[in-house]
Amino acid sequence: MDNYKSLLKKIGTQLEDPGHPFRVLQSHFQDYVADFYGSFAQEDLVLAQRGLVKDSSDVVKVLCFSLIKFYNIRLALSERNADLFLVPVTDLIVRGKVRDVFTRILVSENEKELELLRTQIAAFRKVQLEKLKTSKYFCFDERFRREFKRKAPSARPAPPTREALLHPVANRSEPVLLMKSIEALLKLRETDAPNSKLKQLLRVSKTILKEIDEFWDGYEVKREKLIMDPDSLLSLFIYVIIKAEYAELLIDLKLIETFITEADKSSTKGYYLVTLTIAVDWIKSQSPSNFSIVIRPNLLTREGRH
Repeated sequence: MDNYKSLLKKIGTQLEDPGHPFRVLQSHFQDYVADFYGSFAQEDLVLAQRGLVKDSSDVVKVLCFSLIKFYNIRLALSERNADLFLVPVTDLIVRGKVRDVFTRILVSENEKELELLRTQIAAFRKVQLEKLKTSKYFCFDERFRREFKRKAPSARPAPPTREALLHPVANRSEPVLLMKSIEALLKLRETDAPNSKLKQLLRVSKTILKEIDEFWDGYEVKREKLIMDPDSLLSLFIYVIIKAEYAELLIDLKLIETFITEADKSSTKGYYLVTLTIAVDWIKSQSPSNFSIVIRPNLLTREGRH
């Protein structure tokens, strides 16, 4: 496995060269997609999406096979090893003009859903973690933290206060928590390909956990109390999405779901993807006057932190 990853890293570096034969093929496919699918009328977008998914998948498979032959790679027959090559080739194809066409189609297909999400995010913009039934351990509550003993002084800086964690945001009257996590989510705007977006979602999750760890650093609190439960994880995602005011996450999730591999579906990345999708669905369906969270346990059964 490590040998494959090392080889892929080397191949990835070579693929950055615009003169590489695979980049030439990629460029031709990008132009074809822009010319052909970019001209579809609004009423034919469903047909266009089906055709674009099929064409992209076919090109990915052909290039993946060609890549293995081009570099004379001896690939063991396993789904996981195959995914190691499918993922970077998919990212090579579904980017730039192809990604732009996909986005246009997805936005047009989900226009009403996207507008509903924007409206709901605006309605929920003043919601706080406490109202989302988040565990007290994850609400950055200064008074609650004072109930715990401080560890012996060390050379490390003192953990941040809630006030220090509150960040002012332009055009808003109230500051927000989890600013690093919000910034990580907004980086999806700058992320091009599906797998790169999936990796960025994982970074969002890790950033949330890191911000919580930083808040509790230096306090004598049982580690099991800081194990992230599904209810709190969902509420934290909801908070970050709302405070980021990033309704376009809906389109990012649909793009990722179109190209995610079976291996990634059952991985930690897949778990967080499902949780974020549920978070978006919750925001769309709930009334601003009712902040109770309903969990679907069959979708969120993984225990512990990842």
